[in-house]
Amino acid sequence: MENKELVVDSDFRTLMDRSSLILDLLHKETDRGCALVGGAALDEVLGGLLTIYLLKDKDVVNALFDSPNAPISTFSARIWLCRGIGLISKELCHDIDAVRHIRNQAAHFESRKGHGHDFTFRRQDISGRCRSLQCLPSIPGGYSDPRFIFELFVGMAAGCLAEHAKNWKLVADNLGDTAARECMLKGVPAIDLKGHLQKFFDDLRARAAEGLESSEGKGVGT
Repeated sequence: MENKELVVDSDFRTLMDRSSLILDLLHKETDRGCALVGGAALDEVLGGLLTIYLLKDKDVVNALFDSPNAPISTFSARIWLCRGIGLISKELCHDIDAVRHIRNQAAHFESRKGHGHDFTFRRQDISGRCRSLQCLPSIPGGYSDPRFIFELFVGMAAGCLAEHAKNWKLVADNLGDTAARECMLKGVPAIDLKGHLQKFFDDLRARAAEGLESSEGKGVGT
């Protein structure tokens, strides 16, 4: 039977290559480690976006990110500043903040109302947050495991935002900071993360169908 390869544009291929690095890293972790690393990955990517967007002054950047009581040194501050200046959509803000809540549950213990000692993606509150992510398309049967959803969202979101950060840095280097900021405000909020995730699921379906057709073909010949 003729192979039916899913046609995916080159930009999506690049995104998948970048995302797969994060997915591979998350997949090797325990549940607790996965939540912590996933949160750290998105925290770092948002910081990178803001660094490109803000004034290119080392003293300013250091005061905002690294000094004692730096106003945007926390994950929460970076999420809401990115949303406040229009760098990320309302839906992506909601979902990254959900990752932050999950990260906190894994990082904190009883004194801070966390569950670091017994964290698992199977807990009802954690699985509920994973399944309520707003950037997710309709999840096909067999792919509703909350950890799988978390890994996929973090990998795709971090890969997508990191790719945009790289692109806008090139714009800034060649056309100047003002042009880069204008492009970022138009381009980053328009990221079709749900569309990218839908392509990923379509790819999974195509591969599964191809595998089934291959096994059936072998069965006919025996």
